[in-house]
Amino acid sequence: NRLRLLVVEEGAYELTADNLRAALGVDDDQPITLDRIHSKKAVWHRCRDKVDAYFDALNQDDRTVYAVQAAETLGEVISEQHGDWSDDEIERVLENSAPEAALTDITEVPQAAWSAIAAARRMVPSAANLHIYATAFGVDECLAKVLVNEQNAPVAMESLEDVESDVIHDLMVWILNASQMLGSTNRVRLALQLEPESRHDALKATELKPSGDDLLADLLEVGLVPDTAATFEHFLTAGWPSVSKAFEVSQAVRGFLTPELVAGHVRNLLHDPHVPGDIKADVVADLGGYSDDDDGHVLGEAASIAHERRIPLPLLRVERAAPHVSDPEHILWQLANMGDRLDGIDAMRILTLLGGDYAGFNGGSGHEFDVLATDSVRAVLDRLRANRLVELPRGGKRGRKKVELV
Repeated sequence: NRLRLLVVEEGAYELTADNLRAALGVDDDQPITLDRIHSKKAVWHRCRDKVDAYFDALNQDDRTVYAVQAAETLGEVISEQHGDWSDDEIERVLENSAPEAALTDITEVPQAAWSAIAAARRMVPSAANLHIYATAFGVDECLAKVLVNEQNAPVAMESLEDVESDVIHDLMVWILNASQMLGSTNRVRLALQLEPESRHDALKATELKPSGDDLLADLLEVGLVPDTAATFEHFLTAGWPSVSKAFEVSQAVRGFLTPELVAGHVRNLLHDPHVPGDIKADVVADLGGYSDDDDGHVLGEAASIAHERRIPLPLLRVERAAPHVSDPEHILWQLANMGDRLDGIDAMRILTLLGGDYAGFNGGSGHEFDVLATDSVRAVLDRLRANRLVELPRGGKRGRKKVELV
């Protein structure tokens, strides 16, 4: 025993699992954790100075699952060795520590080690820890790993009742603004943990940084920001994607929507599948207030919605939209719907703007061609024939209508 003690004291032994058990004086079935080793000064110094050899021994020992079991040990080892061990060696300790060894107070170790500890998820996600870390580094990539687990689901934050309300508020804003690190749904779920009962004026929209994701929609869904024009206006500073899905969620937007609010985004609004049809119909019905008639892209989208929602458009708007529609039926329906109010010459001029088969309406007297026979086409052609502008010869291909210009 005296010889063994001397060998241990001098560190004159190879770092193997069996030798470490002998040096520690523990049974063969006991793990060789740093929790045990750190309390034995001579053994600790041997492992400290040859930490890679210690981990090699650990990895070959099936009776030791983790190098560190207790948070106290992890904190002491990191505090003592940070600055002496390399970053890789510190990370190796963290990676081989038990999840239960997460530090309850991050300030017990040097600040220079916080990022590595957070990246390894060895920091308890308490409000105090999170606030102290975010104050120093913001919600960075490392802290994001503390806030969500390996399955990318929000963790349960702890000890929220132990901090002041301004700490909670700061954390909410920092987390909600961490768009580069966390998805909007996770950010909002985390914010709800911090203030689960609040549904009125919990946050000012201007405290948040719009970033082109679904944050506004997720916030409105749980009532964490006011459903107002000012909120939409703030998020629109990051472009249409920041408000797109919010139109689908908002309960109030139809009441406060104005041309000024969506100036420069009318085409996006009309084209976006998230925007409810009733809102699109309102905009199309007042299209002159939302867009000038020189914007062909807006006119094309508006004609599509007007056809779908059976909204009549002024003749001039129909004419200007004609070259930009994705389906000629959007214009043909408008013309057919005008009935006796439709002047044949106007109709001929607009039909030629549709191009394709309808370019035939630009021909001279006697020119003959055919077009797809829809209800709208038949109604328009009947009007043109009544105006003695076309004849409709019999025959032709099935599903199409022959036209001869007079």
